[in-house]
Amino acid sequence: MRDTLAKEITDWLNSPERAAQIDAARYLAGKHDILTRERRIIGKDGRLEALKNLPNNRLVDNQYAKLVRQKVNYSVGRPFGFLGDAEKKRALERFFDGRRRKIVRDVCGDAVGAGIGWLTLYFDGGGNLRLKRLPPYEVLPFWRDSEHTVLDCAVRVFENDWNGKTVRRAEVYTPQGISRFILDGGSLIPDEWAESGGWLSVNGKPWGWPKVPLVAFKAPGELPLLGRVKSLQDALNTLLSDFQNSLQEDARNTILVLKNYDGPDLSEFRHNLAAYGAVRVKTVDGTQGGVETLRVDVNHQSYEALSAMLKRAIIENGMGLDINDGTLRGTPNRMTLMAMYADVELDADGYEAEWKAGFEELFGFLGADGCGVEFERYKLEDLE
Repeated sequence: MRDTLAKEITDWLNSPERAAQIDAARYLAGKHDILTRERRIIGKDGRLEALKNLPNNRLVDNQYAKLVRQKVNYSVGRPFGFLGDAEKKRALERFFDGRRRKIVRDVCGDAVGAGIGWLTLYFDGGGNLRLKRLPPYEVLPFWRDSEHTVLDCAVRVFENDWNGKTVRRAEVYTPQGISRFILDGGSLIPDEWAESGGWLSVNGKPWGWPKVPLVAFKAPGELPLLGRVKSLQDALNTLLSDFQNSLQEDARNTILVLKNYDGPDLSEFRHNLAAYGAVRVKTVDGTQGGVETLRVDVNHQSYEALSAMLKRAIIENGMGLDINDGTLRGTPNRMTLMAMYADVELDADGYEAEWKAGFEELFGFLGADGCGVEFERYKLEDLE
């Protein structure tokens, strides 16, 4: 059984689904693929090799992060309220203080970017119930049904430093408690430094939940937002970086055409040009020497047009709101605002339906069965 679980974990660690979840967190933090790009040429052996003597700007215009923040704050940026029995509502209001509301908002951000967010419940050393957000790329769920509504168990895989080296740990969550292991290669070894057992000890006996205390907050279809816009975001970063490269290329680092250069080799030519801003040329058989640049002129208007097209495509594919839309100038009427918000509202409907289901499951663990949540969106009246 342990070997089978270890294989499941290993396969998941290398899966495209988890890679996409890591990308979602990475892109939200501004760590885009462009930051590792190299300018390359075809070398003498026909293989690509890095080119070090040309500008290599790596600029990020993080429209994706703007979309994520927009969607999360649109639904849960304002304090959400509760529906149901008056006494339970008061208890929920007390429990969801500012810190816990922030945790929920961060989990909803995971749901938008990575397709799913995870919230777990646990008891601290004083027996107090706590909420904790788990990054999506740390959680491997085992669902009982194809609709992903009933969780049989889950595995959390994370790394931490222990005695000067990085250790990868695996925690298996079941209704009865947590089993803790160290993932060494493809094997699960019981963790002798972290005790396995129930979720809480009551009178010296382990205590568990009726089901796994792990709540999923999902995106519709568990589809990550980054999957909709990553290629467009990468294209925008590349366009911006290449435009900056072209502006920085000059006679000291661009392609040069030499006529009757008076020097032994090209490396010395480059050195003299960079150090002194001058080179020596000579006249041969009546042909004057000289240096000319070979470059492609940059069309500023074309860059601006393509940049605007990419930003608009990101907004449209991400179903966001373009606050720079020209229709917002002056005093837009209500019909104009409703049209601009149509995609945002439609996407928010889908997210909120999933998040309400997540809250209902969470309320079951808190003893507030039958209660619901009510999101307070930003209303059109706020802009009028």
